[in-house]
Amino acid sequence: MIKMNRGVSTMVISLIVLLLSIGTIAVISIAINNVIKKGSENLDVTQKCLGVNVAATYARCNPDKTNPESCTIQLQRTGQNDDPIGGVKVVFINSSGVRSSSVTDFSGNIDVLGGRTETITEGLLPNVNKVEATVYFNDQSGNPQFCPQSSSFDF
Repeated sequence: MIKMNRGVSTMVISLIVLLLSIGTIAVISIAINNVIKKGSENLDVTQKCLGVNVAATYARCNPDKTNPESCTIQLQRTGQNDDPIGGVKVVFINSSGVRSSSVTDFSGNIDVLGGRTETITEGLLPNVNKVEATVYFNDQSGNPQFCPQSSSFDF
């Protein structure tokens, strides 16, 4: 008596291999697309930052720098990039090099060649003599993307 061994046909095996290949290619292409998209967002922010410079041009604390109750800061924007910025984060530093624990947010755009003056009453240190400003742009989700460079002003 002859036994008939049955197995999976070549057509079914070919179809399974084809579907696995398509699935693998789809997963890899999605992963690569996400990496490229994230990298292009970072490149976009870095490119914007190169054309923007916001620096403190004036700072004064009242009644004095020894024990300030308030500090007035003037920021000035220069550069070729006229894209609206998300804002500027400002940190105070005292004569010992200690940074304030709180960061002051100057949210909103500052026009190119324009300025903005704000008075800060919170997060001030005794013997404050320096202010550091860092520009940020808001991404498509509204999250701040900080520029790698900061500017500082001694007063």
